[in-house]
Parts: sequence; C-alpha cells; structure tokens
Amino acid sequence: MSEKINAEIKRLFVIRVGLWIVAFASTAYWIYFSIKLHMDGIFEETEYATLLRPVLYTCLIIAVAAICISFVLYRRSQKLKKENPV
Repeated sequence: MSEKINAEIKRLFVIRVGLWIVAFASTAYWIYFSIKLHMDGIFEETEYATLLRPVLYTCLIIAVAAICISFVLYRRSQKLKKENPV
C-alpha cells in the first residue's frame, strides 16, 4: 500500500478509537448520574425518571452516534485496504 493510503487508514483507526472512548465516557456519565441520584436519596419513580431521562437519552444518542460513525469509518478503511492491496 502506498504511504498515503497507509496514513489514511491509521488516521481512521485513531478517530475510531476516539469515538469508542466518547461512547464509553457517555455511558459512564449516564451510570454516574444514575448513582448520584441514588446517593442524593432520589428513589421515587416519577422524580427519578424526570431527572434521569434527559441525561439518559442524551448519553444514549451520543454513544449510538459515535459507534455508528465508527463502523462507517471501519468500512471505509476496509474499502481502502481492498482497493489498494499490498
């Protein structure tokens, strides 16, 4: 493979790793926020759900979007490898 294609594949890999870290951080924050609500003594379902729902949905959207973009970039790197064999 040419150096340019190889550098592009490496760059896509670094971006994909970054996206997976974003997805992990988003999920970790959602879990942290849920635990924080329990630590603050918020157990009543309507209050708990009202406070958690916006955080949950936002973190879920961020994580799913990051993972989907990562898979698209993976497909792109596979296509580059296929088009430019060693």
